[in-house]
Amino acid sequence: MSGSVLYEFHDVSIRESDLQVLAPCEWLNDSIISFSLHFMIDNFIPMGTGTSSAKHVAVVDAAICACLLYQCDDADERRGFARGLGVSSTSHLLIPINNRESNTGVCSHWSLLYVDVGRNVV
Repeated sequence: MSGSVLYEFHDVSIRESDLQVLAPCEWLNDSIISFSLHFMIDNFIPMGTGTSSAKHVAVVDAAICACLLYQCDDADERRGFARGLGVSSTSHLLIPINNRESNTGVCSHWSLLYVDVGRNVV
């Protein structure tokens, strides 16, 4: 990450270097993906009281997913890390994942994993 922080939204910081990936033929990075998901939830999902409201939808930031995949060594460590995310009152999880094979590798494809916690459906 390089450059000064231009914008902060939830736990996501957009830096000057992040804007470069918005150019044609560039791959989106973790910050842009996470920012986009948070922005869409806050602006397009109603804030009502039902389990489909924005307060019951959580985004697991792309950087957190990478940490869980490549830096947590065992299941206990991953469970502890997941508990720290504070998603226990969440009904829906949005988890951006990519096809990166290592923490230092390059990815070429993003997918969005949706989890309906209440129905136990992925």
